[in-house]
Amino acid sequence: MLEYLLSALNDAVLAYDMDDKRFLFISHAVYDIMGHNADDFDKDHKLLFHAVHPEDKLLVLAQVANIEVPGEVKLNYRIVTPTGEIKHVQEKRVYLKHSKSNHNICIHVIRDVTEAVLYKMNAEHKMWFLSTLINAVGVLIFRTGIDGKYSYVNDIYTRLLGYPVDELVGQHVSGLTHPDDVEHMNEVIHNCALNPGKVYHIKHRKITNTGAIRWILTDATAVKDDFGKVTEIQGVGMDITDQEMIQEEMSWTKNNLETLINNTNDLIWSIDTDRKYVFANTSLKMWVEARYNADLAEGSPTLNKEYSETMVDTWRTYYDRALAGETFTANYTDTSPITKATSTLEVAFNPIKNADQRIVGVGCFAHDITESLKHQEEIIDQNERLKNIASLSSHELRRPVATLIGLIGLLDKDDPANPENSQIHEHMATVSKELDDVIRLIVEKTFI
Repeated sequence: MLEYLLSALNDAVLAYDMDDKRFLFISHAVYDIMGHNADDFDKDHKLLFHAVHPEDKLLVLAQVANIEVPGEVKLNYRIVTPTGEIKHVQEKRVYLKHSKSNHNICIHVIRDVTEAVLYKMNAEHKMWFLSTLINAVGVLIFRTGIDGKYSYVNDIYTRLLGYPVDELVGQHVSGLTHPDDVEHMNEVIHNCALNPGKVYHIKHRKITNTGAIRWILTDATAVKDDFGKVTEIQGVGMDITDQEMIQEEMSWTKNNLETLINNTNDLIWSIDTDRKYVFANTSLKMWVEARYNADLAEGSPTLNKEYSETMVDTWRTYYDRALAGETFTANYTDTSPITKATSTLEVAFNPIKNADQRIVGVGCFAHDITESLKHQEEIIDQNERLKNIASLSSHELRRPVATLIGLIGLLDKDDPANPENSQIHEHMATVSKELDDVIRLIVEKTFI
């Protein structure tokens, strides 16, 4: 009955009398597994060892070398069948004393585990391949339990943060999260667990082992088991620190430029190809509000109903020239319909081009030259007066002076009582009066 039960097993069973050096029992499954029948084993009592793969013989010998009786050992090795097929087997070898003969008996129970081993090897290869692929694509992958503690992190993740896997696994994600982002991170994990199938996006900061701050953009979602129960939260992210630093620098530069532009009295603005404001500095907004009682906002049209038809036509012409690629400067005189004040602006128009050299807008820089023009007019007027003064000096003044000099030359200095001196004196008085009139005229031309 016992032999019948042993023969019915899928495992190969052999009983060997170590003292008589003969097999006491060989089950039918021995042939199915090893490809050798009972006659083969009777002919070669060491056939079981001879069937062991050459690369595994030393390992098997080392494991059974010091087994005492009674005792047992579990072995894993490969065998080579008569057809050359290599199989993976698992053996339980038991040493005992026969109760009647007192002989040492060795019982071999051998199981073919080739399929399981190959499946495991294949699974391990797939895991290796997936792990290599995951780490090769350069993305950050992690998993947490629904309690928020890391259960898995890939190599990219550990290298980024500078911590080994065993220090991260089991630690709560908030441990390395920037304090300002902890609440949001915990909220995302909670929401993922409550809403399986939904992907949550989170941009947060992590603190590395050196204390550095790294920005990470992550897509997080719930992972369910075969029964639909949420067991983990998976995150796939990327390090965006460099982009964030560039963005911060650009924002800092933009803010500083805007501050600088908004602190100037000059009017600065830009428009798009639809002639709508893209940017307008504070000075321009205040200028428009004061002169037209209108609010200027980015995105609003530059040529609207607030302005006269003539003004609209003039500025449309300016903008069209610049949008056509012309860089130029124009003087524009404007009279406010509210304050009635007249101002003249010197406006520079510069086409704005993108990376493909396509014109996408116009940059405008306007400077109020009203006072400058007044000064220029005053200088021109002053120059005219100087010309008149020069003309009076060269013609009207020189004539009486020359006459006076000539009369002085006619005076009889040796005989002051000469009657002719009296007539000369009268002529000198007349010329002096003419000279005084010319001087008064010069003064008038100078200060009036």
